[in-house]
Amino acid sequence: MTLIVAGILTDGPRFLAACRSYPAELAGQWEFPGGKVAPVESPQAALRREIAEELGCGVVVDTEVTPPGGGTWPILGGRRMRAWTCRVEQGVPRAGSSHREIRWLARPAALSVPWLEPDVPIVTRFLAEWDG
Repeated sequence: MTLIVAGILTDGPRFLAACRSYPAELAGQWEFPGGKVAPVESPQAALRREIAEELGCGVVVDTEVTPPGGGTWPILGGRRMRAWTCRVEQGVPRAGSSHREIRWLARPAALSVPWLEPDVPIVTRFLAEWDG
């Protein structure tokens, strides 16, 4: 099983969403940034590495957002995902080659972008638990 990690970067009443650049079938859809966990990494270390690579900033990993009952989220290609809220610790997030755009969203605009279908339950759960 391939484990993917995702960061839900928060800044007061806003959180960050990223619009995929590729592959073609996913381009233009939105997600939380992140990526694959390498065999020698903890999920949290992988998340910090992926955010640094994709967004050019350092983060503090905070609270995990889990599905009802715990565990991991099912996503595309039979992969599983774990997601954490994060705070920017160093630098300013910028879209890299993986994303054509990043956007800070407030709660009313949270579902105004076309999320990847498997990410919608994660977004919904995050919003239900988030006090931002």
